[in-house]
Amino acid sequence: MVDHLIETNFDKLFPAAVDEFPSPVNDDNYIDAWLLNSVFSSLTEIETYLLFYKDTIEAPLGVDILGADGSLIIDIPAARYPSGLTASARDSFLLDHNIKKDVTIFGVEGSLEGTSRFYGTFFPRAGSDDGFVHSASTIDTASAYLSIGAVSAFARESFIRLPFVNIPAGATVINAFLRITAYTTLSDVTCNTKLHLNDIDDAVAPSTYAAFMALALTPGTAWNALPTMTTRLTYDTPDIKDELQHVIARDGWESGHALMIVIKNNGSSTNARRAPSSYNQLTGDERPELYVTWSE
Repeated sequence: MVDHLIETNFDKLFPAAVDEFPSPVNDDNYIDAWLLNSVFSSLTEIETYLLFYKDTIEAPLGVDILGADGSLIIDIPAARYPSGLTASARDSFLLDHNIKKDVTIFGVEGSLEGTSRFYGTFFPRAGSDDGFVHSASTIDTASAYLSIGAVSAFARESFIRLPFVNIPAGATVINAFLRITAYTTLSDVTCNTKLHLNDIDDAVAPSTYAAFMALALTPGTAWNALPTMTTRLTYDTPDIKDELQHVIARDGWESGHALMIVIKNNGSSTNARRAPSSYNQLTGDERPELYVTWSE
């Protein structure tokens, strides 16, 4: 019989539950068991070495590479990216306000203190979630567009309800803006509006002209002298973080509630109006969207 190596020839380097010498079933595979246990022993020796010398092992400092515009360039290993190509810190959203203070990553020193940032995009989920009022008594939630500004002697004013907003109570709104898509090209001047939020814990879309006119509103942010809006192009409102913060700070606000943006006329000239696409346009493909950054 062949004189094989046995389990007692090896140090017990792993916990008993996992350090079991493989049992050979015949003379042909005893070497496999020996090799396996040798590999395990070698890995454990490496781990022990790294743990022992972890405080003195140092990698050499790299040299920052700057692009033509002075922005930091990060070399990406060829195995992970086509040879010769680079990515900038901005490409990776590796910016100081996204990195904790006193932490430096690829030469970018962080400035974010104490809180985490979150990003959300919120939008209508049904045709009845947005609409506009016109004349003296009519509300329209069926058209493929909204209407803001003035037509003849009547104000055009719109609402946009945003359900399932997952911003928690107590959050701090960093910035917020509404992005709209122009349903049709309009350029009459001067179109002036004011952006409000429905000042309520959980917004419900109005179904009548009277209900719209009775909505409680935040103080409002002016959005005046609207530019020419061209079909299918998108346009962003001014920052409305103060309006949003007003609602988030309400005692009854909870994550998952609905917000509602209300765009009121603010002294537009006769027939100076704009027509953002509503949820009904292209089955929501051109819906208005609220973009929010907040911290918790």
